[in-house]
Amino acid sequence: MRRQELGRLLAFFELLHAFPHSELVRQMLREEQQREVRQRIDAALAEGIESGRSTPMTAQDWDAIRREGQRRLKKAK
Repeated sequence: MRRQELGRLLAFFELLHAFPHSELVRQMLREEQQREVRQRIDAALAEGIESGRSTPMTAQDWDAIRREGQRRLKKAK
């Protein structure tokens, strides 16, 4: 058993004793969601780093970002 797997198993047993079963399931789901979010953020950061040299933001770039934000707000309503 790898060290990471053993750590997760021990954490699971600690949770098992700390929470009622329904709360345990909710806690495990929250932790899994947080892990998935961290993985997506890490992947996005790695993609950005590997994408090459950055360029300064222009007024047109900011306008495009503003328009996209407004578009998303309208779509959400």
